[in-house]
Amino acid sequence: MSFRFWISLTSILLFTHTARASQDNSYRATDPYDVGVLYQIVKVVDTLLTEKKIVYWVDGGTLLGAVRHGGIIPWDDDADLEVAEEDLRKIMRLKRAFKEYGLIVKRHRNLIRICRAHHPFPWVDILGTRYCIESDRVILSEGFIPEFSHNNWWTLGELDTLERVKFGPISVMAPANPERYLKTYYGDTVFSEAVVTPHKNSAPRGMRFTIQDFSPAKFIDTNEIIPLSESN
Repeated sequence: MSFRFWISLTSILLFTHTARASQDNSYRATDPYDVGVLYQIVKVVDTLLTEKKIVYWVDGGTLLGAVRHGGIIPWDDDADLEVAEEDLRKIMRLKRAFKEYGLIVKRHRNLIRICRAHHPFPWVDILGTRYCIESDRVILSEGFIPEFSHNNWWTLGELDTLERVKFGPISVMAPANPERYLKTYYGDTVFSEAVVTPHKNSAPRGMRFTIQDFSPAKFIDTNEIIPLSESN
């Protein structure tokens, strides 16, 4: 190994170590106002789906936030839920109920998106799922891009037991044993290392770093949609 190559390799390793070790410099936290609005939208979705006995569970970064941070991940800016694909029609029929909270319900590609009528951000996405006999798995409905859907699957046993878990100032429904799913979807280091993939956040997508502070995102309770202080 030449001296010049060794110096270059050392520089790369030092840069990687520095980028992973400095959490504060790796991302820009989502605005507390947006986080508060997102919590409120999630609470409305949870309330209406629960009232109509529509079974749902949080997935993706929302589930990870509940498990790893006890709320919204500081650099996350949306929420993801899953339901059986036949329940998507039932949710679309709740437009009037959501409108009472100032929210709109619309089909967005292969999912339902719920947001404020006067502002498209932040939003809650509800994804349809179906049981696949060939794989004996619960997978996303057809139409999602492979990089998003490939590792996003559940066993029937994992969805047998859903429980209400703390999610910041509210609570949501989640699989009782999500560890296998989270490691399959995000990798074995999911509980110690983060990858930033925001929609609005200005941090570079795919930035990776070691987590030092596991606190959830800071939020402001504006009561704009629904109070967060009431029991959920």
